[in-house]
Order: sequence, then structure tokens, then C-alpha cells
Amino acid sequence: MEWLKELFVEHSALQAVVVVSLISTIGIGLGKIRFFGISLGTAFIFFVGILAGHFGLSLDPAMLTYAESFGLVIFVYALGLQVGPGFFSSMRADGLRLVSPAIAIVLLGTALAMAMSYAFGVSMPDMSGILCGATTNTPALGAAQQTLQQMGIDANGAALSCAVAYPLGVVGVILAVVFLRKLFVRPCDMPGPDAEHRKNVFIASYRLTNPAVFGKSVHEIAVHSHHHFVISRLWRNGQVSIPTSDRQLQRDDVILVITNRDEADALRMLTELQGRRHTVCTGVTVRRGGEILTESASTDVYFRPAAEAELWGYIRTGEPMDKAGAYGVQGLGALLVERLDGDFFNVMGLPVLRLSRMLERFGVHFFC
Repeated sequence: MEWLKELFVEHSALQAVVVVSLISTIGIGLGKIRFFGISLGTAFIFFVGILAGHFGLSLDPAMLTYAESFGLVIFVYALGLQVGPGFFSSMRADGLRLVSPAIAIVLLGTALAMAMSYAFGVSMPDMSGILCGATTNTPALGAAQQTLQQMGIDANGAALSCAVAYPLGVVGVILAVVFLRKLFVRPCDMPGPDAEHRKNVFIASYRLTNPAVFGKSVHEIAVHSHHHFVISRLWRNGQVSIPTSDRQLQRDDVILVITNRDEADALRMLTELQGRRHTVCTGVTVRRGGEILTESASTDVYFRPAAEAELWGYIRTGEPMDKAGAYGVQGLGALLVERLDGDFFNVMGLPVLRLSRMLERFGVHFFC
């Protein structure tokens, strides 16, 4: 059993890795358990760590400092990867609306913490830890500790205060939301989705077949599209990646795009049609009494290669939204068509000449 003691009790690099991994595993497992429909998720790791420390489990101070710094770096980096694909597009669209209340909340929270520090006689390092713990803001705690150390002030008080306030920050917010919802929110107050989900965020995947975007970077496409969409994932040669702004797109790449449903359907249709030939078929039936005549007409439509910016521009006109092929050959959609082989009116929706000849067989003549 000596090896077990060395593995969990005696300070070493191996002991630190084993203890941190074990606490993380237990915390993740317990965090999946739901209590009254609520789970704490990865926040449960914090409570497992508190419990382990209570029972005397400790790490080498140097390894503990390294684990704190490295863990914070990984956390911030992973958070950046998660929000990165939509960060700049959101900032362009709603930057001022999002940043203004964020700055106000930070300033108000800091002012309140300073006021309470003087009112209750709590030291500023302890109050900074309470503020970080109450908001469950681990990166802020790291920044506060680093600032305190640079000022020559002991930062252990901030960490301890954060540990005391963190459970209340996690559980308190959950309980407050549940309480307010039970007390003030009625089922009829909950907004339901509109009938056709037109305003909902929609995720769609596309296979690139448009020569106009081959070799273009994600940034170039975003600049010229003038439209709110996010390319969040890229599949190429069986590998999935998060595309950066300078990532170039190639033929047969599959991209995951976040947009809204109407524009996603229209863009998918136009993307599949452009640079290719497709056939429009229309069936026509004329009936008089028991006599029935049915015929069909076919027209080959050749789309020219079009840049994605052009397709988004056409979508913004609204013309494709009620068209079967997401384009109107009788309108602005004609600018995307290279040529037609067959009846133009068949593409519009009704082969008029064929219908007139069918009616002549029933004795209906328009010019005599």
C-alpha cells in the first residue's frame, strides 16, 4: 500500500496529475446528475476540490500554482475557440448594443464591491475575491491575483474569498431563476416560435461547387457578402476544423453555416444550381367531360458561375423566397441565367404555347 500513499499523499508531479485528474473526473460525473431537473455541470468540479481539500488532500505548492495558471490558460483558450466563429460578425452587427451594458455591469459591480468593502470593513483583496466568486468569473480572479501580487499584496485572501462566494454564485443564481420563474412567469408568457420559424437561427451545411469562391478566404467571402452568417465548421478530406478568417475554401469542401431558415434554403438551392445545368419540367392537363389530355414540357436552364456575394445580394431582394427553384427567370433571377434551351414560359411556371396547342385539339382557338 506504500505505492498508493505515494500516489495520492506524497507531493510530486505525478501525484499532482493523478489528484487533479481524479477530482476532475469525479466532478464531471457528479455534475451530470440532475436534482429537480437542474445539474451543475463542470461547476461540480469546484465543490469536489473543496471537499478534497477539507479532508487534507493537497498538492505541491509549485505544481498547484502551475495547475492554476495552465488551467486558466486552457479555459480562456477553449472559450475563445467556442465563441470565435461568431465573435466578429456579432460585434459588427450588435457591438455597441452588447458592449455598452457589459461595461455598465462591470463598472456597477466594481463600484458596489468597493462601497461594501468600506461599509463592512472587508479588505479590498477579500472583496475582489468575493466579487469574482459571486459572478463565478475565474479569469477575473486570475487577473485580480496577478494584480495583487504585482502590488506586493498577499493574494491568498482573494482565492479564499472566491471559494466561499463561488458556491453561492452557482447555486444562488440557479435558485433565483427557478424562484422568479415559478413566481412571476406563466406558461402563456413564454414566447413561442412563429409559425414558420422564419426568425429562428438556422444551421445548414453546404458542399462548395461554386468556382467563384474556390481559393477565397473566409474573410474575403464575409467582406463581400454584406450579410449576417457564420461559417463555424469546415469538413475537408474527412477532417473537421474550425475555419479561421484566413482559411481558404476549396472545391467540395463542406461548410456549416449559421443563418436563418429562409435564406439558408434559398442559398442552398442557388448554390446547387449555379455553374450547372438543370431541367425544369411542367405537366399540363386539359379536361373536357370525360376526355383528358396530359402533356409535359422540359426546358434546360444553364446558370452562370456566381460569387457568393451575388447570391446573398439576390436573396436580400426577397425575390427567391416564394419561387420553387429559388429564382425568378422573369425578374432579377435572369441575371444569373446564362442561357435557356426550350420554352422560357415553362421556366416561369406554365408552357403557354404547349397549352394553347392542347386547347386547339379541344376546339379552342385564340385567333380565329
